[in-house]
Amino acid sequence: MNEKKIEELVAKLIVKTKNKEAIWNLTSRDNEFILNFEKGGSITTDNWPSDNGIPCVDLNIRNDKGLIIYTVSYTEVENEEKYKFLNELHRAASESYFNVEDTLDDILKDINSNKIIGKADDSDKMPW
Repeated sequence: MNEKKIEELVAKLIVKTKNKEAIWNLTSRDNEFILNFEKGGSITTDNWPSDNGIPCVDLNIRNDKGLIIYTVSYTEVENEEKYKFLNELHRAASESYFNVEDTLDDILKDINSNKIIGKADDSDKMPW
């Protein structure tokens, strides 16, 4: 597959994700996110430390049958520039899925207000 086409795909996914125009979901893995397309096919991105602690990131493209038709992975040591580029997509997918920006904005809005913040809770349980 054409590497320039993949770079263009990743760059456009980063923009769409940051613009809240892509809906990422968490897979069964702790740190892997998936973007499903209407006409079938999906893209996953994952990052993890290798056995020797070196950060790794990957991208998998699946067709409408769920078969991987393209995969690429980089380590921070092997190719730092491509690792950072692909990891930017992973970070954007993660922040999108966990709703990071909106959550931080809501918390800051509460903190910056003149009202009392927080709520009483008798339980020892976290809200999740």
